[in-house]
Amino acid sequence: MSTETTVPAVEKAPGYAWVVMGLNWARTLFGSILVFGIGILLKGMMQELSFGPAQAGYLSSASWILTAILTIPMTVWASKFSAKLLLTVSIFATAIAYLGQGWAPSYGILFAIRAIAVIVSMAATPALTLLKQQWFPLRQMATVNGIENALGTVGQVIATALTPLLMLWLGGWRGVHYALGAYMLLMGVLWVLFGRENLTETYKARMATQIESPFKALAKYRPIWLLSLGWPGTTLVWIAFFTFWPTFAVETLGIPMTAAGPILSLLPFGSIVASLTSGIISDKIGLRKPLIWIPGFLLPLGYFGMLQTSSVPLLSILSFITGFLAYVFVPPGFTIPYEMPGIKPREVAVGLGLMMSFITLGGALGPIIAGNIYQAVGSIYTALAICCLSPITMGLAGLFLPETGRRAREAAAKAGAGQ
Repeated sequence: MSTETTVPAVEKAPGYAWVVMGLNWARTLFGSILVFGIGILLKGMMQELSFGPAQAGYLSSASWILTAILTIPMTVWASKFSAKLLLTVSIFATAIAYLGQGWAPSYGILFAIRAIAVIVSMAATPALTLLKQQWFPLRQMATVNGIENALGTVGQVIATALTPLLMLWLGGWRGVHYALGAYMLLMGVLWVLFGRENLTETYKARMATQIESPFKALAKYRPIWLLSLGWPGTTLVWIAFFTFWPTFAVETLGIPMTAAGPILSLLPFGSIVASLTSGIISDKIGLRKPLIWIPGFLLPLGYFGMLQTSSVPLLSILSFITGFLAYVFVPPGFTIPYEMPGIKPREVAVGLGLMMSFITLGGALGPIIAGNIYQAVGSIYTALAICCLSPITMGLAGLFLPETGRRAREAAAKAGAGQ
């Protein structure tokens, strides 16, 4: 049976599009456990493999650093291949790497296999970008991105909540890796059986016009560079707060850790709500920019407010609102590259890869900057207060973005028809 179809471009995605995306979302939902649940897994790893805190830090940061460095070259190379083939190879290679981590007899081997797992899993990102362009029209893209980002945040919550139970049920960190490897093998089989590409005539025509390097072509798409430069400020403070705010809450605000943890967990819950609603709102109003620059300027107030009060109810409200603001621009921001006039499918994939490199870099720098300021001045409040300013970069970038939403596209179409 053929795994590809060739149909005309549509204004609404066919029903099977959601099967294709559902398979990929199910794959990534639990795959995040080894990234965001690493802190819970580390204690058992350190005891069994006899390595210290410094090595643990390298093991944890490897995925962030490799993603920041390799996303662009990996995307440029991988986007040349069939999305179905890319995902098939990536999923099965990732499954083998997960199983290999469960087997690893030493720290060096564990680190090497973990690095390999990050690299092979990265090939799935450009494939997913190509699939979305094959199956969904622009008018649905923000909604699709919103669902995807909401599920990504759910994955973070699952990673922190489920990993301790998995360790208990599966006999420790090795069992968790074996279980996730088996799960990924299952997802690979399901993808081979049910995964499809949707090669419309419009899509094939856009691919055929890609005659220059997609990365070189990105030079003419200023909005992608603006988003890439503005976004890291938001991830910097996000990771800094996840790293140091619980300690600040206990030592400075006098809040017990039993309350600080649930308060901080409202950040991703707010983000889930934002991810599920902002794409729909953006599509309804036909605008992208307001949902990007306004949160960029409001976010510093939200984070700074979480440093000013010891009231648990007020902190809970602030945490949820800040989490909402921290993700309300994500679906529109990730949709803008798809909407650039004349952009090719591979250029979209590479553009999103460029953005992800900078986003990940911000996350990697957050705890480093906050930790060094804390150590230099001896005040965790000062360190976090300075980091609170970093989302302004997204506010400034958003102000200079051109509007690419439905209203702008309709206006451009009317202007073209009137010539």
